[in-house]
Amino acid sequence: MNFKKMLALVLALTMVLSLAACGSDTADADQTTDTDTTDANAQYAIDYADFFDEDGNWLELNAADYVTLPEDYKAIQVPQAEVAATDEELQSQIDYLLESFPETLEITDRAVADGDSVNIDYVGSIDGEEFDGGSTDGAGTVVTIGVTQYIDDFLDQLIGHMPGETFNVEVTFPDDYMTEELAGKDAVFVTTINHIEESKTPELTDEFVATNLASYYDVSTVEELNAYLTDMITESNLDNYLYNYILENSTFAEELPAILTDYQKTDMLAYYANYATAYGMSLEDFATSYLGVESVDALLEDEEVLASMEEYAKQFLLYQAISQDAALELDETDLDTYLTDVVGSEDLDSLKESYDARYLMFNCRSYTANQLLLDGAQMV
Repeated sequence: MNFKKMLALVLALTMVLSLAACGSDTADADQTTDTDTTDANAQYAIDYADFFDEDGNWLELNAADYVTLPEDYKAIQVPQAEVAATDEELQSQIDYLLESFPETLEITDRAVADGDSVNIDYVGSIDGEEFDGGSTDGAGTVVTIGVTQYIDDFLDQLIGHMPGETFNVEVTFPDDYMTEELAGKDAVFVTTINHIEESKTPELTDEFVATNLASYYDVSTVEELNAYLTDMITESNLDNYLYNYILENSTFAEELPAILTDYQKTDMLAYYANYATAYGMSLEDFATSYLGVESVDALLEDEEVLASMEEYAKQFLLYQAISQDAALELDETDLDTYLTDVVGSEDLDSLKESYDARYLMFNCRSYTANQLLLDGAQMV
């Protein structure tokens, strides 16, 4: 577990979720958020004042009552060979980066096959009359046969045709089609295949690094990228080693404080309620339709969910214990540094307006506690 990355991602995902909840013109569904749905889901909103004080500490929780840290937690000895980046780990990261920047090839020398992504143009008509929304207007659109949803067998009729070819695609609109004047009608789409699109993973070169990665990682050559990734992997491995060490060598009370699991339940329901609202659904309906559970209560009783909550409760407890034992005192400057350097925020004022100050400080405190482990680690 890379705790530093996890904290940054938790905050980033929450930000993405908030944006999603505000959106209303989603292309793949006619989703409307009515007042009743919003009101029904509002009951699941989280109030961070129920869990954290203004300094980001868990409310009325003395972690030492529930966990005993190992005596050497401030100077854990770490075998260098166990955390050093391996060739396999480095290559895996490189492959991931390369696959994130696929090159699109325009293929024109073979026929369309099932599963192909195809750039097409078309003009639709019914009884010889063109209709609104039935044309690409020459702008081209990319469809993937077997994946993209078009009416009837429209996309199947592309199979076997060559790029540059123009032909008629004949389909029938469904009887329950959303546009009443088109429902049940036969239509002809004069269709042109512009090209087939194939993705190719680029080669790792200095040019690729300078063009695609310089702004992200401040590297411009393959050598610099390898050094950066090696350091990143090693740091991640060190994070994992230290966390596992302190987890395995700490002693926990038989019963953990309820506030830790109560928080996770409340936070999870708030998370999914935001999604449900964005989809114009109640949380109950969202849980059954998208989460595959019978009810919200069933979600909270799921064995895997409960096991995960226990694991995170211990994690929360460990970092609270470190924070208290080290008497960590954090101020607004520490928070700003965390939000800028770790979360990567460029607009602190907007971020602070959007998110509860207690929640932000909690993340900062947990991150800082983890940094104490890193700073004190002794490589052997």
